[in-house]
Amino acid sequence: MQDSSNKEYENKPDKRSLIKSFIKTFIFDILFLGFCAFCAFYEFPYYIYTTGGSINLNDRITVQDGYDYSGSYSMNYVTVLRGKLPMLFLSLFRSDWDIVKEEAITVPNTSYEETLEIEKLELKNSLNLAQEVAFKNAGINYETTNKKCRIYYKDDEADTTLEVLDEILAYDDIEFTTLTSLQEYINSFDVGHEFTFKVKDKNGKEKTRVAKSMLMEDRKVIGVSLLTSFDIKSDMKVDIETKASEAGPSGGLMLTLAIYDLITDGDLTKGRTIMGTGTIEEDGTVGVIGGVKYKMLGAAKDGADIFFVPEGNYDEAKEVYKEYELSFELVKVKNFSDAVKYLES
Repeated sequence: MQDSSNKEYENKPDKRSLIKSFIKTFIFDILFLGFCAFCAFYEFPYYIYTTGGSINLNDRITVQDGYDYSGSYSMNYVTVLRGKLPMLFLSLFRSDWDIVKEEAITVPNTSYEETLEIEKLELKNSLNLAQEVAFKNAGINYETTNKKCRIYYKDDEADTTLEVLDEILAYDDIEFTTLTSLQEYINSFDVGHEFTFKVKDKNGKEKTRVAKSMLMEDRKVIGVSLLTSFDIKSDMKVDIETKASEAGPSGGLMLTLAIYDLITDGDLTKGRTIMGTGTIEEDGTVGVIGGVKYKMLGAAKDGADIFFVPEGNYDEAKEVYKEYELSFELVKVKNFSDAVKYLES
């Protein structure tokens, strides 16, 4: 008779085999989880542009003792997604999702985070420019205060220790007042002259920087671009609410229109849903913007009756309008007055 206890023993795996099997399974699980984490969280140097939306300015702007209008003004934005693998893969199957390289949407020689900080400064500047243009066209008295000048771009050829986001306080012990006076001062010296700058860096610390002038397109420059910001002071009180996630100057035109309609008697909207995009300059010029396709698609999604687009973006906008068979009125504007005249007519 065969011993059954011996047979059972022979069928049992030994401890070494069990340990090996456990280690293999554990390693596989770790690698699999690592791969999943990589796919979900690793950010490639790409971003995805997709259909944006609109920000209703009726909910954002209040004017003390102002007027009302029956319709609405909205500024449109682009939805930007980080270039993670699942999103990049999904974009291959979406005609309204486009992949763009990181350098295509960042200021040269700056990171995405620094570009975002620059765009937040541009947003603040846009809010004040919108008030200035609206006040000027409405004949309301105002003054500009608290002027600041920051660096938002540094050329590769620049011979300087100045850094992006530095705020210029003084140059060669001369207090900074305007860009014009700084440019005139640079022009008064030979090319290659070294200037000393007193600045406040992006962390708020005062630093001393230097820069040598160079010749660029027959102009004496120090190889950086500067952005001036300021505050508006007026008896007409305008409050504009923004969110921390919002940035960029492309809502300038729509902000100006909304403020102007609130501080003047009448109703330019006539009950219509008015959307659009475009920067605003001190003289009322409407500047070109990026991502017009995605802003137009967002406007269509949110029920726009009219969409204002800068003259410089109009050809691209017409192609998008035709391709996606949009139905709102597409209106080209060169300046603020063009938009007002169109709404009045």
